[in-house]
Amino acid sequence: MAERLLILPAHDRPVILEVSIGPLPAGAELVLETLDGAYVGAVGFFGGAPEPAAGAPQIAVPRDGLPKGPATVVGRVLLPDGAERPATEDELRALRIVSD
Repeated sequence: MAERLLILPAHDRPVILEVSIGPLPAGAELVLETLDGAYVGAVGFFGGAPEPAAGAPQIAVPRDGLPKGPATVVGRVLLPDGAERPATEDELRALRIVSD
């Protein structure tokens, strides 16, 4: 399972995260959550991800969406047929705080 550690400063507005992802199965969505199950956000591509590198979309996380300080974020892949599985290291390559 892909896990990424973020260290968040004190924040009073949404935090923008850049999510570096690899190719996803066609129609799949990558959901990001903290280890305790708090929803962080989701990314996906219509019609599947381009090869070989999928890109680095950005998501806005509400100020109450992540705790202040260290937070481990995990990814899971939701497939079009309703199945889900943990994200691989290649599917969730990195997370980066773009603004806080």
